Formats: sequence, C-alpha cells, structure tokens
Amino acid sequence: ARDLGAKVIICITASGKVARFVASHRPTVPVLAFCLDPQVARRLQLSRGVLPLMLQSELDPLSAKTRMGTLRAEAMRTAVELGLARAGDRVITVDRTVGKEGDMH
Repeated sequence: ARDLGAKVIICITASGKVARFVASHRPTVPVLAFCLDPQVARRLQLSRGVLPLMLQSELDPLSAKTRMGTLRAEAMRTAVELGLARAGDRVITVDRTVGKEGDMH
C-alpha cells in the first residue's frame, strides 16, 4: 500500500479472515472490512488496524450473479462518505476471486 500510495485497503469479507490476514502485515493505511454479518463486524473490532463496516447493499455478495465491481463501488462510495478517501485516491481492494463458487472469505 505504501509503495502504491494507496489511502485505504478495502476488504469485502464474509468471515473476516481476509481482513485479519491483511491487517496482520501491519499496513500503514487503514483496512476497511466490509462485512455481511454483524457478529463478524463485532469480532473484527478487536483486530488492530481494521475498521469493520456493514455492507449496505441489497445485493447478495455470496451469489454468483452479483458482480464484485458493484460491491467495490459501494464500498468506495462509503469510504468517501466517511472521509477516509476522496474521488481520485488510490485504494486497494481485496475480495473473492470472480468465477469460483463460494470463494468469499
């Protein structure tokens, strides 16, 4: 993140594993963990450097029909609204690999 000049790292996660893994590397920028489950968000509050946020979307991120680009755009919009990023800032997104069934961590 430092080498790329990113302002935040956005993780879209169902279990919180990806956000905890990213945060374990102690990045110099905040890790925003967009969660589906309030219990996961509560657990992530205990992780250093992770800011858990509930994913405010009517789309089901676990559905194969849902495009991750739409969820990324929603996450970026939320980051801008919270003042953690601005339009034009570089961000890093970490989410499931498109095309693999149930590959969301």
